[in-house]
Amino acid sequence: MERKVARLIAAGHTNRLAAAALLVSPHMVNTHLASIFRKLSVHSRVRLARIVLAEGDPGTATAD
Repeated sequence: MERKVARLIAAGHTNRLAAAALLVSPHMVNTHLASIFRKLSVHSRVRLARIVLAEGDPGTATAD
């Protein structure tokens, strides 16, 4: 789920839009986003987007 959230946020989705796309609450997206930020030691959505884009999105075909 965190990879899906990261990809949506990197694509420019707000927490609400990402939540709607994933059929979860905005609070759940925020919780996953906080976990992602902590794990990657990032403090902004822009930095997260750069990491996701640099990764080349290899997790697309994997189950999250």
